Amino acid sequence: MTNPMAPPQRKPALSRLLFGAAIFAAVGAAYAQDYPSRPIRLIVPWTPGGGADIVARIVGAKLAAAWGQPVLIDNKPGATGAIGTDAVAKAAPDGYTLLMSNNSTYVMAVGMMKLPYDPDKDLTPISRITEVTHVLTVTNGFPATTLAGLIAQAKAKPGEISFASSGSGSTTHVAGELFMNVTGTNLLHVPYKGASPALADTVAGNVQMSFDTVPAALPFVQAGKLRALAVMGSKRVPALPNVPTMAEAGVSGSESITWYGLYGPGKLPEPILRKLHAEMIKIAQMPEVKARLDGLGGSDTTQMSPEDFAASVRADIARYMPILKNIKKD
Repeated sequence: MTNPMAPPQRKPALSRLLFGAAIFAAVGAAYAQDYPSRPIRLIVPWTPGGGADIVARIVGAKLAAAWGQPVLIDNKPGATGAIGTDAVAKAAPDGYTLLMSNNSTYVMAVGMMKLPYDPDKDLTPISRITEVTHVLTVTNGFPATTLAGLIAQAKAKPGEISFASSGSGSTTHVAGELFMNVTGTNLLHVPYKGASPALADTVAGNVQMSFDTVPAALPFVQAGKLRALAVMGSKRVPALPNVPTMAEAGVSGSESITWYGLYGPGKLPEPILRKLHAEMIKIAQMPEVKARLDGLGGSDTTQMSPEDFAASVRADIARYMPILKNIKKD
């Protein structure tokens, strides 16, 4: 017989926790089913026309078509991508504010500056979408027509030949630093606030060369406004079949890539994270998207899990830190 005077028995703490977790998972799953129910804002922390912007617009258009909600591209350049990234880091973790990041933003900036956010806590890696190689381009008026000729001129005129980058600590800057280290040359670095102004000034002849990504530089090369001397990957790019790799042109150890990945704010709900990641895999496998990225020298990396994506970023930071430390001393 129950004693009416006895205190009510409490559920074990573990049971309460499991019950709460089950409720949270059910709510999260239901929320993910309804997501997205309004427009998504995809922030690109670089100027329009650069590689991150190109990839964001490809992905954004397909995502909007698949889900029936607009995907609004919002370019917020500055501070090696930190300004736009900070806007996402401080956004509500509901999946309606996303970031198209790259290793300039997420790797180089970490080693170069004090950031207003914690990349590990305030951002959620979703999908590493693609990676592209860089290409060394020079102005049409540059006297050297081969990589060997360029290196000879750079050694004859240390510090006089200039190269443009998307900003201090960007992958285009680090590619130039790596090239100098490997070839024993000394070039003058001229930083800009994105690929578009950097390439525009190179075309205008205000600087003499660039180490930008293939997606950003390709339109200028195809239009005859810049000359490509070498691509900085392990193989040639289909869109530039006559341009040799650095190794083919006699320079080894200067391979440079930029990866592009989708991020959300920190504490993004797991169901939304998985839904976005699955959609990125579908988009990357679309024949027209694959053909576009292949033509730009890109490769599909969406099969990488969010956890492996995060691990690859940590490995990148460790790899580039020695170069970044040297840059900070300059």
